[in-house]
Amino acid sequence: MAERIKEAYRKSIPFLRVLENETLENLDFEKKTDIDGKEYVNEEILQKVFADFCQVGYKFKGVAASKVLSLINPHLFVMWDTRICKAYGIRDPSTPYVRDEQYASPFMPLMKQKANQVITSYMKDKKCSREEAINTINHFRQWRPLAKLLDEYNWMRYYKGIEI
Repeated sequence: MAERIKEAYRKSIPFLRVLENETLENLDFEKKTDIDGKEYVNEEILQKVFADFCQVGYKFKGVAASKVLSLINPHLFVMWDTRICKAYGIRDPSTPYVRDEQYASPFMPLMKQKANQVITSYMKDKKCSREEAINTINHFRQWRPLAKLLDEYNWMRYYKGIEI
C-alpha cells in the first residue's frame, strides 16, 4: 500500500504545487491555472488530488485522503469523515451514493465559508483588520492554521457533542 500512496502523491505533485501557497480562507475555487498544457480551475484541482489519493485502494478512501492532504497542506485541507459529512448534509443516506473524491466540491467551499465567518466575527469583536484576525486566529494557543481549527471544531461538535 505504501507504494500506491507514493504513486498517488507523485501523480498529484503538479496539482499540489499550484495549491501549496493557498489557504482555506482565501482559496478562489474558480481561479484558473495551466498544468502540463491543460487549464484547470482550483475546484477541479482539489477534486483531482482527492481522486488520486482515493484510488490508493483497500480502506484508503475519502477519509484517509483528507487526512493525508491536511498533512501536506494544513492551511488548506480540512479533514472529514462520514459522520462530519452527514452532519453537514453532504452524505445523506437518502441520496444516491457519492464517490469519496466528490466530497471535495461541497465540503471545501462550506469549510471556507465557516472559516470566513470566524474571521469576520473576530474582526467585528476585536475591531481589527482581516490580516490581524487571521494571524491571531492561526496562533491561538499553539500554532494551528484555521483549517486545522475547523477540523478540531468538527470533531468536538460532531463526536463530543460540544456546541461552541
